[in-house]
Amino acid sequence: MEIRTKVFFINLIILFTIIFQINLLAENKENSTSYFTTDTTSNYFLFSYVESLTADDYYILLDSIKLGLSDDFFTLRMAYTHTEKYSPYSTRLSNDRDLIQNLINENKLSEALEQANQTLDYSYVDAYIHYLCHVIYEQMGNKEKADFHFSLVEKVFESIIFSGDGQTPQTAIIVISVNEEYALLSWFGLKMQSQSLIIQDGYNFDLLTVRDDEANEEYEMYFNVTIPMNSIMK
Repeated sequence: MEIRTKVFFINLIILFTIIFQINLLAENKENSTSYFTTDTTSNYFLFSYVESLTADDYYILLDSIKLGLSDDFFTLRMAYTHTEKYSPYSTRLSNDRDLIQNLINENKLSEALEQANQTLDYSYVDAYIHYLCHVIYEQMGNKEKADFHFSLVEKVFESIIFSGDGQTPQTAIIVISVNEEYALLSWFGLKMQSQSLIIQDGYNFDLLTVRDDEANEEYEMYFNVTIPMNSIMK
């Protein structure tokens, strides 16, 4: 009961985020090539919420998500940044991704799954690891678990675009690592053309020029990288 109560209040707060970006999700469902809304409201208020979270919130919510009581990956990702597991510039995660992918390619599925579970233990918020789990279980013939991990991939990406539309610094997409930027581009089939770091309003931003080959268009996308940048100073 205590866990459910805590999760209830966490989800109540994050409702503001859901309202902030509900139009974006609806638009994306109707048009898969539409990534932005015309909302110009600042999302800086979300950082007060992020700062209010603790490592305990992460572990409580993680248990809730695993039990199917919540799918609030925005709060999970943000609370994760308060844990000892958070290390956005470490090469450990990218090395584990490569190792798991190589094991899959070699058809060593049991070893790949064991490594994937070890990686999820310290990085449950990583969409690519869940995608690799999806691939492993699919090849093992376990449709239920394959579908489960694919649904988590979608929830991670939904939680990322909940935070902003990416059109301006004030509504930049809030990420907890640069890897999330690249993963999001890949998910939507976008190619990065250029990248620059800017500072505005006391926040750090990556300004990316991206190309959508299917639509034959280029976009500018702002990502708020304040959280991972601040982690360097700790």
